[in-house]
Amino acid sequence: MENLIHITYDKAGAENLKQSFALDDIISGEIVTFDDDLASGTLKDSATEETLSRQGWWNKIKAPEEYASIHRDHELLTDLCQRMREDENSEIWIWAAQNARDVCGYYALLHPLSSFLGRVHLIYLNNLPFMNDKGGIFYPSQLSEILPKEFLKARKLAREITAAEVEIDGEEWNRLKEENASIRILEGAKKISSKPDDYFDKELINRCRLDYMKAWRLVNQIIQKSKDHINEDFLYWRLQELINNGTFNAKEAFKNLRDSEVKTAGTEVSEGTETNTTSDGKEQ
Repeated sequence: MENLIHITYDKAGAENLKQSFALDDIISGEIVTFDDDLASGTLKDSATEETLSRQGWWNKIKAPEEYASIHRDHELLTDLCQRMREDENSEIWIWAAQNARDVCGYYALLHPLSSFLGRVHLIYLNNLPFMNDKGGIFYPSQLSEILPKEFLKARKLAREITAAEVEIDGEEWNRLKEENASIRILEGAKKISSKPDDYFDKELINRCRLDYMKAWRLVNQIIQKSKDHINEDFLYWRLQELINNGTFNAKEAFKNLRDSEVKTAGTEVSEGTETNTTSDGKEQ
């Protein structure tokens, strides 16, 4: 389709979408991926207090040069709006899977793209069944989980975003910005709830073992088992905070926390004692 711009929030999902164009070019077009994970981090910006800004929040999680997504996404959006003004034949399709990152990304675009209603469409994959590579039915929570051939079916879900949606969903986004929490999770449909910094700490504590385990293994277990979207960098930051407050012990100090080994503080496993674990890392 000429002058069609696809918006995604998932690089791997964008690649699968691109591969689907080779199967049927009816929806082939440019793919624009927004990288800033709006399900994590404060949302308000302040021109005078860097610590209150979204970039300031991310600066305590990662080095500023390692999280350039906020500035990059702003430039992408500015360019996108300019192109929509210059070419009245251009259309936008926003692809959102059932997770907080994609839904928050959709919310954030409503006001900037509201001038182009009639040319902006949403494809929200909410509780929709797809086929996996073994022929089984599943309900994807990430765009990257969908096979290229299945995008051909999903395209039929594209519908225009209405003025009523801009108003109602826009109010939801305003609420989330006012709450300005560190974490946002998807409750269902497009309902997002704000959560505090320590929301995932309980999972880290429950899954950490009495003997040392790789930090990356602990983090991966939680991400894979959780029904919520979890930003990996945020989870490593929370792990570091639990080490700092004495909840966990770290075996060695590594420049990269993922390479370290951690265990529950105040516990010792006697030499020669074997700790049996289940496949998800929990003790037996």
